Amino acid sequence: MSAVNQTFFDRPWCKMRALGFGYEKESVPRPGKPGEKMMVTADDPNLSINGGIRSPVAHTIPIDTMIYRFGSNGVPAVVAMGEWWFDEDSFGKIRDIAALHRISFGAAVRATCYVPPEWSNLSTLVCAKTRDILASYRGRAAPVRIKAGDGTLTGTMTASNFPDRVDQLYIPGFASVDIQRQALGMIQPVFLPPTP
Repeated sequence: MSAVNQTFFDRPWCKMRALGFGYEKESVPRPGKPGEKMMVTADDPNLSINGGIRSPVAHTIPIDTMIYRFGSNGVPAVVAMGEWWFDEDSFGKIRDIAALHRISFGAAVRATCYVPPEWSNLSTLVCAKTRDILASYRGRAAPVRIKAGDGTLTGTMTASNFPDRVDQLYIPGFASVDIQRQALGMIQPVFLPPTP
């Protein structure tokens, strides 16, 4: 039986995105031409890489699996449209790290999965149970370049002081409302204080 999101998973750019490359098409600055932009695709050397999974491994998510996603938007269906999730084991590790170090859930996610503030304030947690098989990539976070509001590089998020880093899931296709409805049941939100 094929996964409900198999057509998205089979697209050539899917693994590139899991590796941290930009989306299928991305507007980037044109080299040597300040102020001009050009469109690039996943196989273009001009496409930047940032974050993602260091060594993504194809992973099948079975029916009746709880998955979790943090986001900034307070609308659960919108947060659930994202592609980066955690399974029960990784979610438990995040919870344990937060409790052990007396930090917020959001701070534990930032430290273990390298989620910079410009990507999300981590104020909405969505918990969902799968009702169909999903194709995904699984693995540990790759370093993330942090940029200021003007786009200048201000630092890099890399290995933290937390030894129990967690696996992430890259699940393509949830931007499709049809895939989301077919794949996810019981979407429950938990609203948290924003994480700076």
